[in-house]
Amino acid sequence: MGLGDGIITDYLTPRLENKKIPLTKNCDRVFAISRKDSVGDPVDWDAEIYMLIDIDRASPTQVDAVVVDELATIRVEADVADLCRTGTTWRVVMQQDTDPTTETPLLVGTFERNDGK
Repeated sequence: MGLGDGIITDYLTPRLENKKIPLTKNCDRVFAISRKDSVGDPVDWDAEIYMLIDIDRASPTQVDAVVVDELATIRVEADVADLCRTGTTWRVVMQQDTDPTTETPLLVGTFERNDGK
């Protein structure tokens, strides 16, 4: 059903599910995001992909992804990861080259410390 069917929804677009990324002291965290169409075929990103980490909420730390075709790989180096605490928020953003640029959130979530205690 659409908005013209007399039904009002809480969200105009689907809400992003909060994800957790575990971090371990003195270790990097690497993960990849692949883009696929509705039938599962790979689609080139044709955009910049980056992660914003709220170590300092007023000035988020940006970690750029390496994008090759449909795969965007993000590497959070240990020196950045070690500054994050359980609950530090992050988001992965796709920036399209429009005028002005269009930033679209892809993933959101928090870090979780996994240091062995």
